[in-house]
Amino acid sequence: MSFWVTVPSATTRVVKAETVVCYLVQVGIQLSDGDRARHGVLRRFSDFRALHTQLVGKFGAKRVPDPPQKKSLYRVNSSNALIEERRVALE
Repeated sequence: MSFWVTVPSATTRVVKAETVVCYLVQVGIQLSDGDRARHGVLRRFSDFRALHTQLVGKFGAKRVPDPPQKKSLYRVNSSNALIEERRVALE
């Protein structure tokens, strides 16, 4: 059995009258008999930071890579480079 996790894209959504960035997280698995499955879910940057905090609490900071820096996205449309930088770092 093998698996993979990737963050292939980002999109914007309106949540409570606020535009937010969501990252598509895809998880795939291939079983030894050749069967494959894939599942995707949208997550906000804050979800990744919360997961990082939980992982550090469980495994220690030396075993968990640092997350991308948190920077403010004042205008989502003018921050496409930052969104892409984060997406790549999250993978």
